[in-house]
Amino acid sequence: MTWIKRLGNIFRGKRVEDQMQLTIMEFSVMDRTRPMSFNRPNLEADRVTRVERARFKIRLAGSNPERQNSATVLVEKMYGSRGYETQGNFMDSQSGEDALAMTALVYGNHGEPVGTATLRFDGPGGLLADELYGPELQALRKDGRRLVEYSKFAIDRGYADSRKIVASLMNVFYTSATARGYTDALIEVNPRHVGYYVNRANFECIGEERICPRVNAPAVLLRLDYALVAGKVEQCSERKDDPSAGKSLYGFFLVGDDQAALSSKLVSDPAATRK
Repeated sequence: MTWIKRLGNIFRGKRVEDQMQLTIMEFSVMDRTRPMSFNRPNLEADRVTRVERARFKIRLAGSNPERQNSATVLVEKMYGSRGYETQGNFMDSQSGEDALAMTALVYGNHGEPVGTATLRFDGPGGLLADELYGPELQALRKDGRRLVEYSKFAIDRGYADSRKIVASLMNVFYTSATARGYTDALIEVNPRHVGYYVNRANFECIGEERICPRVNAPAVLLRLDYALVAGKVEQCSERKDDPSAGKSLYGFFLVGDDQAALSSKLVSDPAATRK
């Protein structure tokens, strides 16, 4: 398969240390109710299983072609496994020449990419969702909303506790977007995934089901109000001993000094976004 060949090219001759540079967040599956951290010390290896010792690290692809290729390989692998089209205009699509985008990757213990997503910032070229949901997006813009878009979300099915992987990516995007004054996130998802985003992350459906030509599959448009996210993160941080809080992705978000450190890193790093 094409993605297997490309994956081999990425790691051939590369050291694990090189793959793990520029980590901006790390977390473990040892405690499913524990929030992630910006820069925590390594966990003690004593009396924990190999699965429990698994550490995940997240970093930005920036304009580095190898990291961008890693993200593309993972998207092709996971989208292809679901029968989505992943060739042609899907992988190369850009929302205008002036579009800014941020691609984040989550890496496992051995430097293998296990999750990725891309954040697009609204601009003169619009967003990918404008193709199917132009009127819906224009209505938000007229109301003064500043929009970003989540796209190319792919999580390897072979890794435990995908909630933390999804939450890590959403935390980075929320932090970067709100620091720049953006108010709402949009995402086009397959109808069968709507319940997950609504129940775990408080998205709301604002666009009816249509066929997305980029992947030749049905999609609906979801919206996330970042003001709501701020409230949910605060609520979850106050209920860390409540098992029900673990159902929300916001229970894993950074808080306090960790969140402030991540915000400072994302805003001050000129390589965080790319055209």
